Amino acid sequence: LNLGRNYKCVSIISDLENNVWLGESIHLIRTAGNKLFTINDDGKDPIELVHCILAASDGSLYFSPDNNLVRSKIDEKGNRTFQLFKLPGKKTDIVTLYEDPEGFIWMGTMGDGVFRFNPKTGNIKQVFESKSIESASILSISGYRNEIWTAGFNGANKYIVENMAADNVRIVPDTGFQDYLKLNIDYVYDVYTDSQHRVWFATDENGVFYLDKGKIKNLAIPGNTAHTFT
Repeated sequence: LNLGRNYKCVSIISDLENNVWLGESIHLIRTAGNKLFTINDDGKDPIELVHCILAASDGSLYFSPDNNLVRSKIDEKGNRTFQLFKLPGKKTDIVTLYEDPEGFIWMGTMGDGVFRFNPKTGNIKQVFESKSIESASILSISGYRNEIWTAGFNGANKYIVENMAADNVRIVPDTGFQDYLKLNIDYVYDVYTDSQHRVWFATDENGVFYLDKGKIKNLAIPGNTAHTFT
């Protein structure tokens, strides 16, 4: 969809007539699909079992087919290219992707904690892990400046990242976070930081919580289970 400028698409749905609707920051677009195309393979192998997708600030498209990370770009000739990256010594599903302010890509996995990808060098490093499968299963990652939030089977956690522009970052847990949040909930499906620096939590059977200036509030929703934010 060429509108003269690039805008971030925050939501895509299809209606009963098979039209596709795209929600952007300043546009609501409907298309019958003639301007959309599917990516079924990387030119060599089929693309299957994609768990998550991320549009990065440099125009790259990241997605995670089974046990791998793929970066896709448009080259100077207008052709789409694909580059495969493997987690070091691991074979695990990447289920969430987040780009930090320095352009590094954070990857949350099922059972092996969090990894961080340097798009300039292609290096992937594990930034933290846990012996507990619940703590090591990360369903969602969000952030603001040098803050990183993770959510999963063991609730939500906040970390402060030191030296974020470097490969070897130091990550410090925010021990005061749980004190004022008091969110004694096991399953948090999604964590989202909005433009006003409020942090939202989608939980299992406990509704939606949001943290604003150190105060936590709960929003009851039908069914009391939320899976994601857009």
